[in-house]
Amino acid sequence: MGLGIAKFITDTVLGSVLDIVNKTITNKDEKIKVQAQLTELHAASKLQELDIRLKDKQGARNLYSTTNGVQRLYAIIFLVGYIIASFALIAMLFFPQEVPNIPEWGIGLIGTIFGALSAKVNSITDFFFGSSESSNSATQQVIKNAAKK
Repeated sequence: MGLGIAKFITDTVLGSVLDIVNKTITNKDEKIKVQAQLTELHAASKLQELDIRLKDKQGARNLYSTTNGVQRLYAIIFLVGYIIASFALIAMLFFPQEVPNIPEWGIGLIGTIFGALSAKVNSITDFFFGSSESSNSATQQVIKNAAKK
């Protein structure tokens, strides 16, 4: 949340400063030079924000890398259960005669539970099994390219 506020303040301040520059500086060359400097400053703050986000994600992964494995076991059980539930629902679509007569409220409940599980699958998969190495190396390349300009 702190980064969101900082981003809002940075973007708002930059917009206000650019407006002031446009209104007060009359020399075209000087105006372009100041605008370029402000744009460069804004780009640097964006890169710093991205770096903070990547370090935060890596810190969260490192936090769970030294635990006793309960979190990984939970994630694996959750994912296996989700896969079984997915196959069961797909089987119900292809073999409707084998499905018992489910009341309307039961269908709604099953849909709600499956929707909630589906919303969490991506988070669990990314957190426990995802890797930020390729993302981190891509970010470092972007930083190097920005520094060259």
